[in-house]
Amino acid sequence: MIRPLTLCIIFCAASLCALAQSAWYGGPFKVGVTPLKVLQEASGIIASATNPDIIWMHNDSGDEPTLYAVSAKKGVVEKCTLPQATAHDWEDLAYGPGPEKGIWYLYAGDIGDNNAKRPNIVVYRVAEPDVTSKKTERASIPLQYETFTFTYPDGARDAEALLVDPVTQDMYIISKRDKQGRVYRAAAPHKTGTTRVLQFVTTLPMTLITAGDVSHDGSQILLKNYLYVWHWTRKSNEPLSALFKRAGTKVTYMPEEQGEAICFTAKGDGFYTTSEREEGGDAAPIYFYPRVKTENDVSTTRDAKIPRISAIPSNDTKGIYTLRYVIPDVSRVTVTIHNSLMLKILDVASESGESGVQEREIDLIDQPSGNYVAVIKTNSSTVMVPIEHVR
Repeated sequence: MIRPLTLCIIFCAASLCALAQSAWYGGPFKVGVTPLKVLQEASGIIASATNPDIIWMHNDSGDEPTLYAVSAKKGVVEKCTLPQATAHDWEDLAYGPGPEKGIWYLYAGDIGDNNAKRPNIVVYRVAEPDVTSKKTERASIPLQYETFTFTYPDGARDAEALLVDPVTQDMYIISKRDKQGRVYRAAAPHKTGTTRVLQFVTTLPMTLITAGDVSHDGSQILLKNYLYVWHWTRKSNEPLSALFKRAGTKVTYMPEEQGEAICFTAKGDGFYTTSEREEGGDAAPIYFYPRVKTENDVSTTRDAKIPRISAIPSNDTKGIYTLRYVIPDVSRVTVTIHNSLMLKILDVASESGESGVQEREIDLIDQPSGNYVAVIKTNSSTVMVPIEHVR
């Protein structure tokens, strides 16, 4: 019997040729929330190909070396630990093939380094366990794993995006805090017991990259920062090292508070995002963005329960924007402006009672050029819109 991963590799080349170069996504749709008790700062997310309806997740720094099998409807299905592994700063989760044919593997990236001082970084590779066929839940599954240690060729970096190419099994790590994200490659095969030097590939015309993913068939790639998501469609036989040298396309995305996780669905017909929340905050929503057939479908394929929001620049005065949004029901509303790091810089409205179509004037005249975010919080939801401000 040919297993799903084998079929994926066999037909990958055909899939790459068949897909159009353009991609459109609707949404977002809220499909669940992160299990707050155990996932207070979700930083990595992957959709399983072999466990139906399961999303694998992990926390940012501060947790044990643990992977959580999560159902959007049921919560945590299984907790899987990596005995004696470290969790210095787990930042992203990738998915792909490995040494055993027909098996999917989880790749946990301990690659965070806020101060750029770590002498090396680590990626753990785990054969994905079956967590849905059993009848009773176990408290925790200890997993066997492999450890891969890397250094950068040009000094320590902070990174939050880890990708695995399902065609070649190469790993890619993308730096966060450089003005232009730096792409590094670890060519397969991967071996334990040694420290390898990553290969620098290229730079990207964006910064603060917080996550990325490759679709299970290898045909699509996503990268995100706090404000935007970029999409690439892979050309036939194109290595990712070449793909990242051409521009990606911005696709539909509503910024999230500390949005640091993204993944394709198992079928590649959309993607999920979620965010970190500080301890004591509400559970973070899990959003789904379905792939749609035409550009016209983008605006009509959305969750009616999520308030609409747009920021329109003034025709008369640079730096003035009209924030327009719809509140479905009477609600207490706050409006704030944040910078590209999602740090609040302005209060626009505080605890006002509103419903229906609303407009607010945003004054960024005295702010430096750059990317900003307008954040609207109601009793039931938080919505955001990026503002590209040019003085």
